[in-house]
Amino acid sequence: MFGNLTLKALEKDDYVSSIRNKLLAEAFYLTGDIEKYGTGFIRIRKKLNELKTATCKISETGDFFRVELLDIRSGDLEGVSKTPGKTPGKMSGKTLVQILKILSREPHLTIPEIVKKIQKSDSATQRAIRKLCEAGFIDRVGSAKAGYWKVLVSQSEIDGNK
Repeated sequence: MFGNLTLKALEKDDYVSSIRNKLLAEAFYLTGDIEKYGTGFIRIRKKLNELKTATCKISETGDFFRVELLDIRSGDLEGVSKTPGKTPGKMSGKTLVQILKILSREPHLTIPEIVKKIQKSDSATQRAIRKLCEAGFIDRVGSAKAGYWKVLVSQSEIDGNK
């Protein structure tokens, strides 16, 4: 990362980018290879939110940073967390998709009922549900007892047909 830019800042839409080589940036702008300065991550997040079955993971090692595009249908959410310093435990993409399919048919299920249906441990199921919530694929509406799960992706996106 260059200048005062941090990974945490890139997670928000009000970050201030720093240009390392102004002549090179200007050349890319004039040739049409970039549209605007400092809006890349904002536009990437916007497109991923429109897609709804993908997210990105940004990590930093020394002088380099890495951006990974992750697809929920293939289980790529491994290691994605919006809580800094915390990495979710392992959960296969198959299980995540299974939970999405179940909740799209039966949104009023409780976590213990989901545990029985997918035959995973309580903690593994809660981790998977937390992962799906953090990635923006599901949302809980109402209380734990009287509420329901809102699936935020279409059935064709879950099945991989889109």
